[in-house]
Amino acid sequence: MKKSELHTAALYYIKKGWPLIPIQPGGKRPIEGRGVNRPKLTTAAEVNALYADGELYNLALEPEDVFMGVVDADTYHEGCDLAAENLPDTFVVGTPRGGEHHYFIGSLPTTVGNPEKRPEGRLGNYIDTRGRGSYVLLPPSIIEGKKYVIKHDRPYA
Repeated sequence: MKKSELHTAALYYIKKGWPLIPIQPGGKRPIEGRGVNRPKLTTAAEVNALYADGELYNLALEPEDVFMGVVDADTYHEGCDLAAENLPDTFVVGTPRGGEHHYFIGSLPTTVGNPEKRPEGRLGNYIDTRGRGSYVLLPPSIIEGKKYVIKHDRPYA
């Protein structure tokens, strides 16, 4: 049986040493657990077992697990304060709605906010961080038929 793009990506991330949070197909919620109780995949055998049923599970990473933090900018909102030209060059993932995840080496607290209810993130309007205790979806996860994609494949700043 041919592996899906998500299955192949999961094996790649595991090989990099990234513990993965399996996410509902087409969604953003873990298939099991909440908070610190989210189970994580750490071996190729676990990944292969997850995808054995043919479902297209999305993939997520808790950035803190690999000593990273992510700046999550909802740049599709007109009021987003991100001035990307002032950020260091780093690895950037484009989100399905047109936002960006900027990856940085180091540890960050999480400032998750719902931009529809509270547009002002702690770093600026429509800007949050993902780090300890939170997660980001990884390419090529799919939401509403659109993929998370690598926009800038650079070393992590």
